[in-house]
Amino acid sequence: MIYFLGPYHRQEFSFPDSVIYYMIKNPISPKIYEKLIKCCKYFFSKNPIIIIPCLKFDHDGNGWKVVRNETSTKIDVTNVSNKLWITNELSVYEDEDTTNEIPFILNLASSVIPKFYKCDVTELTLKKQNIFFTEYLMLALNVKVLAFVDVIVKNLDGTLTSVEKLIEITEDVPSPPSTKTFEELLKLSHFFTLEIFIWVGISEGFDIEKFYNYIKTKFHLCFDDQLSDEYQNFLESIINETIETEKPEYQPPFISYAGMNLEKYEKLEPIFAEIFYF
Repeated sequence: MIYFLGPYHRQEFSFPDSVIYYMIKNPISPKIYEKLIKCCKYFFSKNPIIIIPCLKFDHDGNGWKVVRNETSTKIDVTNVSNKLWITNELSVYEDEDTTNEIPFILNLASSVIPKFYKCDVTELTLKKQNIFFTEYLMLALNVKVLAFVDVIVKNLDGTLTSVEKLIEITEDVPSPPSTKTFEELLKLSHFFTLEIFIWVGISEGFDIEKFYNYIKTKFHLCFDDQLSDEYQNFLESIINETIETEKPEYQPPFISYAGMNLEKYEKLEPIFAEIFYF
């Protein structure tokens, strides 16, 4: 809870009231807003916003946490009356599988959005969450790194939002991949401007040979556990070529799968040191 102690004095501004009102209600950046409320608490009283660099939810019983300068502080988001301005990172993620897939858990990200004044995060990590596309637009508009694991994004009519629609406003979208989805992505001009693209859970139905004709970015292709020996051998040949080629003419993909040779995996890591891993 934030409150001020008296005594209070009426503030006389050199600008017209209309200008002051506009400044209060329309801060253009977190830094400017913080400067305003530091110079005069009147601004905060008229438009109370809490600036939060990083907001995380832990499934360890501690709930939501605010992280500032590597220091975590517990926050009861449900009882916060002020609006929140998230500037750097939002995370609802847990390394362990969530056993209780109840609505409360699945809708954590969605439930906190009404508390936001703005969300300018560059890193968004969600696991096992259900959100609407309108909420996704607010959360992911400025992201540079976006990690979705078992996330469902729906349109307002209840239909699922396609990955093609998601990628139009983002730079890095992991999703259940298929050759058909990849062909649809090729139709988007924005797709060829991406720096990094990560797909997790690829089945051997994915036509990787067709994919190779369009490699123009950094890809991390993570295949699922159900691969035939023939398909694994095919992936192995691509991995060997990547390791043995000193100066490739194109950016080779980082390929990983269950049962992959550990020594070869470790040889690939330095080549793709800049890629974001799950």
